[in-house]
Amino acid sequence: MKISISAVAKAAEVTPALIHNTYPDIAERIRSVIGKSTRLQRDEKHEALTEERKRNRELRAEVERLRLDMARLASINLTLLTKLAVEEEASKGKVVALMPATLHAR
Repeated sequence: MKISISAVAKAAEVTPALIHNTYPDIAERIRSVIGKSTRLQRDEKHEALTEERKRNRELRAEVERLRLDMARLASINLTLLTKLAVEEEASKGKVVALMPATLHAR
């Protein structure tokens, strides 16, 4: 016969609810016998939750790093596109650079 709270309740001619509600220590002993201790389950779930939270923090940090990289690369891309447009127009004789940009900053 399989050991369970229901099986013990049936053998004792009571309801499983009676065991759960009136005799929680007996219910816990039955669970521990069948390897389903409430405390053990709680601890395992807590450990899994802690690991998932850690992984979540790592992923959020990675997302933030990637956002910063994307913003930096977008800025570089825009600068290069602007320089390319100026060079293309200059090669057509349409744009003349009077002073390099570095001289304007002084």
